[in-house]
Amino acid sequence: MKSIKWSSIFIAVCYIAAGILFFADATLTRDAICKWIGYILLTIGIVNIVSYFLRPKNVSFLKDEFRDGLILITIGLLPLIRKDLFIELVYFVLAVVIMISGYKKLQDCVDSYRLGMKNGLVYFILAAISIILGLIIMLDTTIQVKPLHNLIGAGLLYSGVSDLISTIFLSKKMTQYVNSIPTEKVADIKADETKTTED
Repeated sequence: MKSIKWSSIFIAVCYIAAGILFFADATLTRDAICKWIGYILLTIGIVNIVSYFLRPKNVSFLKDEFRDGLILITIGLLPLIRKDLFIELVYFVLAVVIMISGYKKLQDCVDSYRLGMKNGLVYFILAAISIILGLIIMLDTTIQVKPLHNLIGAGLLYSGVSDLISTIFLSKKMTQYVNSIPTEKVADIKADETKTTED
């Protein structure tokens, strides 16, 4: 529960920081995102290739890390070499990121109903706003560049703040729910989670 809470809070803070940066200097932020996506893909690609050669042969032969590494390196070079071609894709990616925030709140909506809470509709409305914002950014090609940057900044800020609030509030309710479960049942749940992770 604690790891889920803090990872969600970290992601929400990243949303807020990205939204603020978009309002401060959208072009610089967009270009920085392009570069970092390229660097991250290149790094993951190189790690995959190195891992392929470091693994025992009987393991590496069953994986496609060498091929996947080359694919990631090729894609990672695109935003670094042809940034102009990648910029439109960045808008698409950011739209998807905002929609993912909506999906997270939709999950919170389902969780709240399962916990017997009465504010599931609030989470649903918060989720719908994020998803609609993401769809507008993704599908509406008539938006001019500056309004588009403002909309992305607003979408990221909204997603971060609403995720932060819903995560903190729902985490408290989930903690109360877990504390109300008998100790033996909690131990069984943790054992199941450990087994699932190992599998």
